[in-house]
Amino acid sequence: MKKLIVIISVAVLVGVAVQAHAFLAVADNKGAAAFSVVMKADKQRVRVGEAFTLSIQMKGASDINPLVRLPALKDFAIVSTAQSQQFAFQGREISAAIEYVYVLAPLKEGSFEIPPASIRLGGKEYQSNPVTIEVQGTVPQVPPQKKIPRELLRGDKVIL
Repeated sequence: MKKLIVIISVAVLVGVAVQAHAFLAVADNKGAAAFSVVMKADKQRVRVGEAFTLSIQMKGASDINPLVRLPALKDFAIVSTAQSQQFAFQGREISAAIEYVYVLAPLKEGSFEIPPASIRLGGKEYQSNPVTIEVQGTVPQVPPQKKIPRELLRGDKVIL
């Protein structure tokens, strides 16, 4: 009989993004959760300089302590990073979910495939899926607003 364990993960990046992801871990008859890894982006199309979130989500037994190697990201700037870890208890069974979150900004236009991330866990090597990002022109710039002299705000007369 298989048991379904649901874990909710919330990664909060102050001032940048708030994301919620649901993880599903299926335990076998002995209660050992299989390890899995998924890499995904919150946007598939962005503009040069526009931030998006790349997350690597792992789930498995409670003793997961992975070594994560992110692929080379030469066409992206890393704006910020975060990590979250959650545990679920189902009777005597414990499962864990870990999420690494990277906020990235593309440096140039084009179609880019972010290669799979490598995860080393318990002497075994795992790989995530690749992610493709389409990058278009730059983000439109908002022209700076003109400052109103303080004298005008106080109701003083100004002679030009």
